[in-house]
Amino acid sequence: MLGIAVIAAGYAAMLVAGQQQGVMREVGLMRGRKFEVVKTEAEQSAWQFKDTGVGNLSLAYHACPASFTGACDDAMLYRQAADGSKQVVIPSLRQVTGAPLTNELLQPMLQSADGKYIVFGAWAFGSERNPSDKRIWVYRTDTNEVAFKSANVPAGAVFSPDYAYAAYGVEDNGDIRDVMIVSFLSDKTVSGAKADATRSFKGPDGKVQLQWNDAKTLVVSEFSIPSGTEASSIAKKTGEKTIKVK
Repeated sequence: MLGIAVIAAGYAAMLVAGQQQGVMREVGLMRGRKFEVVKTEAEQSAWQFKDTGVGNLSLAYHACPASFTGACDDAMLYRQAADGSKQVVIPSLRQVTGAPLTNELLQPMLQSADGKYIVFGAWAFGSERNPSDKRIWVYRTDTNEVAFKSANVPAGAVFSPDYAYAAYGVEDNGDIRDVMIVSFLSDKTVSGAKADATRSFKGPDGKVQLQWNDAKTLVVSEFSIPSGTEASSIAKKTGEKTIKVK
């Protein structure tokens, strides 16, 4: 369970493994700066860490006390650098504007290659995101704020390079014949495409294949529909559809 972390605005303290007999010095921390922490080995046990599975992002939190009966509801998000140092990205996930006021906690689902954007979902710590949950928050690390949020983006969506749009395939009766594009500015579907009558957007891996060529141009792969016979039971790519967002 995730513990309530006490984090001063703009500052935080965390624990990292010591290189010299497990003892390090304590320093103040500004958001985005490297930090070393700071305590003896005995004190380090008060902190727990969790790899999010998204790039080099991890969570730091305090474990709930044994007598705690409520929802533990906060954590710090940090980035592990190649040199072993850690950099705070968000001191308190609970304090992010628009974060849910429930036992759910914002947790990262993906980040852009340059680390500028992080896409969050929300679910209770220790569980997994509900497949039917379409809420997402797009956080900008250069401005330290939520740039966009939506209640209409399912898991598996592919984001435009500027993270202003999200595209996804709509599964119906085991097939994917429609692709939708959601704008974060309006939180509405603004474009899409339908597969040709004898084609499908469902690839051999059972997923839609989407590729953004630029901020407003999406390319969708189109496939043959397997007939069920051994020779044609695997979907084969037959072409592509290009969708322009106006």
